[in-house]
Amino acid sequence: METKTYLSFETTLDRSFEVYKKTFLIAGIAFLLLTVVLLMMFMTGVNFFFGFENFAEKMKTFNPEELSTEGTLMYFGGLSLIVILIAPFNAGILKIMKDADEGQEEPTISSLFYYINSKYFIPIVTTTIVLSLFGFILNIGLEKSIGGSSFGKVISMLISIAFSVLTLIALPNVIFKDMNPSEAIINSITNCSRNFLKILLLMIIALIIGYLGIIGLCIGIFFTFPIYFAMQYAIFKSFQLK
Repeated sequence: METKTYLSFETTLDRSFEVYKKTFLIAGIAFLLLTVVLLMMFMTGVNFFFGFENFAEKMKTFNPEELSTEGTLMYFGGLSLIVILIAPFNAGILKIMKDADEGQEEPTISSLFYYINSKYFIPIVTTTIVLSLFGFILNIGLEKSIGGSSFGKVISMLISIAFSVLTLIALPNVIFKDMNPSEAIINSITNCSRNFLKILLLMIIALIIGYLGIIGLCIGIFFTFPIYFAMQYAIFKSFQLK
């Protein structure tokens, strides 16, 4: 399928809100369920390998910039494990958005688990790990070369944001357009770079709305943050020709 070169800001924003209104409850429950499960797994792992008290002490002085080569590899290995656990569920939430938007299937909680045992599992994980690895190398490299100054941290943060914007539709490309990881990433960078400022502004709007849920005793964030996924899906959809 061909794609548009440029997206419409207004159309994309409207679509994201429409999708969000249809999915905020079910996506919020899915997001809450996923968070609880992952948190329980994390706490079990921390207690098993470190113990809560030792882990808390280590976190007080933890700095990725000061890790040895072996420590850096172990650190990235831990991040990769988290990515492998989370990536298929992120894809599942995007499927909930697609089902609601197209109306061909009723959005259900089961969609959260749709990609765990599917042909897309390996491409999903591969794409996410490649992006995580590149982002990790970029961040660590910048922090070590520029230094830990405030200026260096700002530059590193800005580049991380730019990288996130440019690769935003890589995952939807994999699961909705059957692209392999390299095609999905290249397509995302190509299209998103041509619409960079629009996409950046759209994602800022989504994040502001998403984090407003903190006001509701923090629980509300589970039902506001799905706007991020609705916006991600709407941006992907805006590139598709009718």
